[in-house]
Amino acid sequence: MQVYVRYFGVFRTQLNVKEEKITLEENATLKRLLEELVKIHGASIRRILESDSKTNLDPSVVITINGSMPSQGLETNLKEGDKIAFMTIISGG
Repeated sequence: MQVYVRYFGVFRTQLNVKEEKITLEENATLKRLLEELVKIHGASIRRILESDSKTNLDPSVVITINGSMPSQGLETNLKEGDKIAFMTIISGG
């Protein structure tokens, strides 16, 4: 199946990619997509995604599927044609 990935903010700057189409096996999860993106982009995306503990996503990372937060986190199943957006929380003061 194919899904469409869009990058915003730090993701777009670090990867120098606005969007791309990714092919995954049927019923792949969001976690599987992240694994594939690390294969494609290597350390550039890994540095953005990982938290200091290296066991979870960085809490400033926001991922949406078709405009909504994933209902089952990284175990959310993806479907053909899903649009996944990657961005980071912006803060300031």
